[in-house]
Amino acid sequence: MINQDTSLHYSITTTKIQNILQPDKDLPITYNTSVQSYLDDTTWIADSLEKMRILTEKSRAFYDLANIQINVDKYKLLTNDSSKCG
Repeated sequence: MINQDTSLHYSITTTKIQNILQPDKDLPITYNTSVQSYLDDTTWIADSLEKMRILTEKSRAFYDLANIQINVDKYKLLTNDSSKCG
């Protein structure tokens, strides 16, 4: 499964405040993922274009194996790196 391949995970870290008066008690929380899904929508998350390429190749192989039709015309690639925009 794609989400079991930890080399493709995107890591999100935040801090859980336990007591606002005792910041030394705050706990770091880390969430690792590469895919989020709801009904027929899927969001792939990667921290590099190469990892995104691998994710899309693996997902396409799964869709082919499972005989699932996908609409590649609806794909959208989002980035927060303006140097990657055309």
